[in-house]
Amino acid sequence: MSGKRKALGKIDFKAFVDVFNTQGKTAAVKHVTDTYGVRYDTIVKRLRQDSEYIFDQSRDRYVLKMGNNLESPFLTVEELCNNEKPKIQYTNTINSTEIIFNLIKDKFFEVSKYVTLENSSRKITLKLDAARNAGYDIEYV
Repeated sequence: MSGKRKALGKIDFKAFVDVFNTQGKTAAVKHVTDTYGVRYDTIVKRLRQDSEYIFDQSRDRYVLKMGNNLESPFLTVEELCNNEKPKIQYTNTINSTEIIFNLIKDKFFEVSKYVTLENSSRKITLKLDAARNAGYDIEYV
């Protein structure tokens, strides 16, 4: 083909997007072949070039391009009633080692605001006034 488009007539992009977003890709492929008699890829290519829709990978659905986005930031009734399992499965296992490591790291970060250790000069710098202002009690041993 030399870049010529097959004459399809008017494509109802909204109907295609509605089928894809509510029933999935398999239903959209069937809709395309039944309605237009062409391959799914052909309609998707035209959708990208000639419509106001873009594919949002994070939501796995087509949405209107920015500036023309009339969709609500809230979930639709269809999205709320969708019984599909989420793509990301969360586990209830707790990695206690990672939690302890993060807590220790947070404490070291907090202490590093007020204490500086210099190994080369074997010097410890304490910012006593800053620590007191932050609510710490200073105790000398």
